[in-house]
Amino acid sequence: MAADKGLLVQIRLTDDYLSRKSKVSPQHAVRELIWNALDADATEVTIRLLRTDFGNIGDQIGLVVTDNGEGFDLERAKLAFGNLGQSWKVNKRTKRGRLMHGRKGEGRLAVAALGPTASWSSVSRVGDQLVECLVERKSPSEYRIHGDLRPTRQHTGTVVEVGDFHRHYPELEPERMVSYLLEEFALYLSMYPGRIDITYSDELLRYDELVDQRSEKELFIELEDGTARKFALTIIEWKNDQTERSLSLCDTDGFTLQKTHMQRVKAPRFNFTAYLRGDRLRELNEQNMLVDLSPEYRAIYEAAIGAIQEHFKERVAEDERRLVERWRAEEIYPYGAAPASPLEHVEREVFVRCARTVEQKLETFQGDDKKGKRFIFELLRTAIDRSPGDLFKVFTEVLDLPKKDLQDLSKMLDRTSLSAIIQASAMVAERLEFIVGLEDLLNDPGTKNSFKEREQLHRMVQKELWLFGDKWLLSVSDSGLTKALVQHAGLLGQKKPKGKVQTSSGRPERVDLMLSAVTSDGADHVDHLVVELKRPNVMLDQMELAQLETYANTVADDSRFHGRGITWNFWFMTVQNDRAIERRKHQTGLPKGCVTNSETVRVWVKTWAELLQDCKNRLHFVQEKLNYYPDLEAGLNYMREKYAAETTGVL
Repeated sequence: MAADKGLLVQIRLTDDYLSRKSKVSPQHAVRELIWNALDADATEVTIRLLRTDFGNIGDQIGLVVTDNGEGFDLERAKLAFGNLGQSWKVNKRTKRGRLMHGRKGEGRLAVAALGPTASWSSVSRVGDQLVECLVERKSPSEYRIHGDLRPTRQHTGTVVEVGDFHRHYPELEPERMVSYLLEEFALYLSMYPGRIDITYSDELLRYDELVDQRSEKELFIELEDGTARKFALTIIEWKNDQTERSLSLCDTDGFTLQKTHMQRVKAPRFNFTAYLRGDRLRELNEQNMLVDLSPEYRAIYEAAIGAIQEHFKERVAEDERRLVERWRAEEIYPYGAAPASPLEHVEREVFVRCARTVEQKLETFQGDDKKGKRFIFELLRTAIDRSPGDLFKVFTEVLDLPKKDLQDLSKMLDRTSLSAIIQASAMVAERLEFIVGLEDLLNDPGTKNSFKEREQLHRMVQKELWLFGDKWLLSVSDSGLTKALVQHAGLLGQKKPKGKVQTSSGRPERVDLMLSAVTSDGADHVDHLVVELKRPNVMLDQMELAQLETYANTVADDSRFHGRGITWNFWFMTVQNDRAIERRKHQTGLPKGCVTNSETVRVWVKTWAELLQDCKNRLHFVQEKLNYYPDLEAGLNYMREKYAAETTGVL
């Protein structure tokens, strides 16, 4: 009996499936039609809305896209409209050398998002003759093609007409669509300056006239597998305020794979669109991994946001520096030389932003009255420093600020005084500078070998207890466990304990720092944190760790240290650990870093890198709002000023 070869079945795409594939936004549909024209090497693309009445005031009923590209003939039409999947355009260039956008062969389906009827009339050159091809959409899966027709036009190009709009689309009106198209095609138009004209409802996309500045940055981003991949970041700053701030993730050719609107980047007075390009983005898109749940996507996205923030931090600083230079030249700037402290630095930043508004709003600043201008700036400086309530009154009654600006200022002043805001900002700035400076002292080969534990590191850390969290207060510094017990009893309101505390060796050991925190639910709930410090050049091994575990065991075995709601944590702070310690930091069933665990006592090994990263995470939100990212020079200067004695011989 002959072997059964089975029944060969081919997949048939239903109208329902194709309709779902065509469910895109109206703006996206128009964008795809423009890309098709550009892929045909068009230098002129015109989009015109069809309306019930003449002019631009009637209801929308359809749309016509006309281009002067190469067009398509019968054979190309069969390929384009007869297949769904990989496009013939993949990795192709036009005759003018331009990159083609098409990848999946799905662009033509997008027209269904606008209306049920559509036609393509295309004139192309075959040999030395012009021929026309007509395609009519009959249903999502059926297109009727007429080829080798006598041309109705004497030049190549395509006219696409979409009729019977499903409804009126406000997003297709010129006031919204032009800014959308500028954002979508800005990167592409910048690659071919002066060679392409796109006109929407009689309005030419004037890319060159609307761009204020274009910046390019190269990023190397470390991915999950430890490799660093190269990405290109383009930031286009616009002269107008019609476009929305956005980040487009693109393949290397600059074609958008995903677009997100950005609220996080603090860049006052700047209107911009950013584009991140890279091969890895295309790969992630093909794997459907351009989503928030993908750690790699988040790493790439956060790196791009960080680079954009840094760019505008520099742009804001440059803008304000020029402004201050002009005020100095006019002799109206009320401050002297460089700021003497971080607080004064923040104060001057507030002044510049307020003074800019004053200058724009007051007629006094349009004339040559230097004394009057200087007097106003002196009053503004005094108000910032001493009387924020009066400052708000000036902005309300004299300057007549827009409602939103007044609301923002009002919220700020109602919550706290401007002086307090400046002080809080300065505190965060100082903490950020301390982190940068300490990281360098702990890790730089030139300082870590000479950086001492007790005379330097210890003295700094006991003044910066916020490193371990804002709830902690210092109970003991460089003292024995007996004093730690006395402090513990005092927090509980108990009498001073009798007798000394000794370890199993019989010796009274000393602890570097003991921090304590009493929770709000009663004085009988107490947390203790014992911190043991080591020189940066000391690698932690089992022998070193055994010392801290001896302290912990002593506390665990001595009932005087215990009670309801009392916890003890012992932290060993290191720069580097040997392999045995690293293995103990990753034990099954224990939190990362915990090497010993009991009901009331835990021993942890933490690196300074881990602790400082936790600090950065806690400060991140406020840092973003301040838009302050101190560099190494700022961090070391802070160390020299605040810890002159502790850094002698090191910095």
